[in-house]
Amino acid sequence: MLDANVNFPSQEAIENELIQFFNNIEIEENDLVKYICLELSKGSSVASVTASIPLSIRVIQKKFKTIVGMSMRHYSYNVRQRKLWIDLLNEENDKLHTILNHGYYDQAHFINTFKKKMQRSHINFESYLKKIQISVIEN
Repeated sequence: MLDANVNFPSQEAIENELIQFFNNIEIEENDLVKYICLELSKGSSVASVTASIPLSIRVIQKKFKTIVGMSMRHYSYNVRQRKLWIDLLNEENDKLHTILNHGYYDQAHFINTFKKKMQRSHINFESYLKKIQISVIEN
């Protein structure tokens, strides 16, 4: 079992460290990329986000990829997967309902997309995630 025991004195200390880390990322300094990231994180499509920006799609794509390191579509997929896995791991009840709520047509669509992108099965990934334990020491 993998144990990622982080010895921070409190939850607040972790949050302060993360805030300092994120404030140093260039995304915070670029309003266009920040806007795109926020909109994609809300579940907006890449097409709808870029349609509202008065720049060429190619210029937007290059700027986004230069700063973030991946395409807007790939970023959107990662955000979607992150939210899905948080819900899957927190809600032990109906997994199919959770999958459908995150925009997949059915379970097979989720399984095939996940395996294609991640090069591993969702069951293997889920068991890996359940092995990770992160604990915070409260004072």
